[in-house]
Amino acid sequence: MKKVLFFLAAVVIVASGCKKEDPQVLKGMAIKKITVVGFPSLDGNVTWDLLSPNPDIFIEFSKENSPFYTTSHYADATNNDQYSWSDFVYLDDLEQSYTITLYDYDDVLPHDWMGAVSFFVIDQPTTANTLTFNNGPFQFIAEVEFYY
Repeated sequence: MKKVLFFLAAVVIVASGCKKEDPQVLKGMAIKKITVVGFPSLDGNVTWDLLSPNPDIFIEFSKENSPFYTTSHYADATNNDQYSWSDFVYLDDLEQSYTITLYDYDDVLPHDWMGAVSFFVIDQPTTANTLTFNNGPFQFIAEVEFYY
C-alpha cells in the first residue's frame, strides 16, 4: 500500500511540474474581414482622380511604420457605398503599433493618402467579434478573432 501511495504522490508531483499553457494569455488578433464605411469625398477641394471624380481605394497594413500587407483596389469608389476585403491578416505583436491606411490608387503618380488609424492589439476589447475604427471621415469595421 505504501508503494502505491508513494507512486501516486510521485505522479502528482511530476504532473504538477508540467508546464500548462494558460488559455487566457492573448497571442494575437486576426482581421478576417475589413469594410470601409466612410472616407473623404474630395482630396482637399479637388477630386481624387483627374479622369474620374472618385478614388480607386485600397488598404495598407503596417507595423511600426513598416508596410507588410496591401489589399487589392476598388476602382471608382463612392463614399456613400461600403467596400470590403476578406483578406486574413494576422497581428501577433501585441505591444507594437499597427496602422491601417486607406489610399487612392494611382497608376503613375504616388498613391494619395486618404486616412489612417493606428492601434495596439493589446488595447482592443478581446470579447468583441467586430471592431469599429474612426478617424474623421475615414471609418472602417473589422471582423476579428482573438487567439490565446
